[in-house]
Amino acid sequence: SLAERTGLALPTSSGDSMPAEALEGVLDVERVTSFALAFDPALRAYLEELGVAQADFAQATRLANPTLFGARLRSDPGGGHQTSVGLVADLLDWIVQPRRRRHATLELEATKLRVGDRLLRQVGAARSAFYESVAARQVVSRLERVLAVEEAAAELAERQVDAGNLSRLALSQQRSALHETAVELGRARLAVATANEHLARAIGY
Repeated sequence: SLAERTGLALPTSSGDSMPAEALEGVLDVERVTSFALAFDPALRAYLEELGVAQADFAQATRLANPTLFGARLRSDPGGGHQTSVGLVADLLDWIVQPRRRRHATLELEATKLRVGDRLLRQVGAARSAFYESVAARQVVSRLERVLAVEEAAAELAERQVDAGNLSRLALSQQRSALHETAVELGRARLAVATANEHLARAIGY
């Protein structure tokens, strides 16, 4: 199975709920990696090839079973019967078996390399997309906190201006900082959407 070959637990929930869990940050990197491996059609195709190559290798290492034969012959009138038992082996099978084994070994090793390469690339892509998504969400979270502070500061600055304790220029500067943070937050949220798209593709959604 894929779990046995990768050493990773496979998801058991439905396909529709998996990406939502991942994109909401519920899953850790190992779980996301499991999803990516479980639903990668190319990897599944390679694993099927590996199964065929393993079966071919097992077949190539076996020799055809010899044939058991027996005969009961009558030697001459009144002389009784003679029983003969023997084994017949396929000589050609014995001759070509080493070559067949070498060919199957090469095919098996080549398939293992293809599976390994796909595993590494898929794991790398899934983990990279996961960390990209996590980092993007962290930036949004930080900017949301900054924006809340600046909104409160702007409200306080307006009251101070009304009370004559702060200049209009200082209020304008505070509002400008608030606007810049809001714009930066908007960009960060777009970055989260982009990162989530990358993550969704990485886990095969």
